[in-house]
Amino acid sequence: MDVISGLMKFDYFLGHKYKPRKIWWDFTLDKDEWANHLKIVVDQAEDFTAGFAKLEVSERELQKHAMIEVLPFDLDAVIHRNSSGTENDGQQGNARRTMLVVLYQQSEDGRPQYFTKAV
Repeated sequence: MDVISGLMKFDYFLGHKYKPRKIWWDFTLDKDEWANHLKIVVDQAEDFTAGFAKLEVSERELQKHAMIEVLPFDLDAVIHRNSSGTENDGQQGNARRTMLVVLYQQSEDGRPQYFTKAV
């Protein structure tokens, strides 16, 4: 069920031209966790996919133009390798999780861009 709801969130993010004001699921992060995720995205930008580091996005820009979500599965494996995304990574018996960053209003065609990092 986690994979289905995660893919629905992913689709919801990509279906918007601008950063959504409201989401349909319960937002479970408190302000400290949200701030921690922002720091991780800025400090570890080179670990994200598809040239995210080249964008040199600041924390302020992320707050204005990005949605950040931690998905409880490996998004890359589900999308590109036709996998369930829930296989264990061999560390402590935990399945891989994905930090998803969706940027809005950053490309000329107006489409949102997404970047991922295994966590």
